[in-house]
Amino acid sequence: MPNHLYHDPNPLPELEHHPSTGTLATHEGEEGRAGRVHLRIVSIRKRLLDPDNLSVKWLIDCLRYSSIICGDEPDKITLQVEQRKCSKGEAEATEIWLTFPPKA
Repeated sequence: MPNHLYHDPNPLPELEHHPSTGTLATHEGEEGRAGRVHLRIVSIRKRLLDPDNLSVKWLIDCLRYSSIICGDEPDKITLQVEQRKCSKGEAEATEIWLTFPPKA
């Protein structure tokens, strides 16, 4: 029986590029805020990970690409990453807490 994943005569569809998936221009980030944004991410898990395996880079990049934060450089954010075990009956989740400085 042929493996259709490798012998499919139909070409793969071409995905359209969505204009919002590109990087932000300098003027598209959040403006009017002085000081750093404090970002606290809490991973609520059934089994805790080793501290070096809990990565939040993709999450911070999503916040940056969606203009929720204007950058992830040290002068733009402070970062606090935590994890805790789920309570009995509690679902796994990720909490994201953002504390913005007052507008200038």
